[in-house]
Amino acid sequence: ATGNIATDPLKDSQLAVISSISKEMPGISISTSWDRKVLETSLSSIVGSVSSEKAGLPAEEAEAYLKKGYSLNDRVGTSYLEKQYEETLQGKRSVKEIHLDKYGNMESVDTIEEGSKGNNIKLTIDLAFQDSVDALLKSYFNSELENGGAKYSEGVYAVALNPKTGAVLS
Repeated sequence: ATGNIATDPLKDSQLAVISSISKEMPGISISTSWDRKVLETSLSSIVGSVSSEKAGLPAEEAEAYLKKGYSLNDRVGTSYLEKQYEETLQGKRSVKEIHLDKYGNMESVDTIEEGSKGNNIKLTIDLAFQDSVDALLKSYFNSELENGGAKYSEGVYAVALNPKTGAVLS
């Protein structure tokens, strides 16, 4: 069985003590995590989603990710833009070595490898325009459903491009 204990952020000294004794306690490990705040907009289905720390790497792609240096519990993009640009968006984890005195108190922390955040991507989609198009399509589709004109349709979709640049606007 696996259990997780959620707590307020631990101090470095607490992390050091737990890390130092975890080898003597099978099944105990330390990991850090983060939460993503996703705005509920019409862009949610374009941006995609990321796996949870608990789910980790998708089983069908785990071997390929492990070959690239990922860990089993890493969060990765699982759909749409998050998946397509995973390697661009993924940061690099830092590796630290913690030194304790004989009483288990942290003496020092050495950074073995410096971590870095992933890169950002910039979309050409105009959120206000996207929301307007989304509202227009929903209104049109609902009207068609009421009139019986879309009873076999699963939905209505639109893509708006800038004719000069080809940039996706909506």
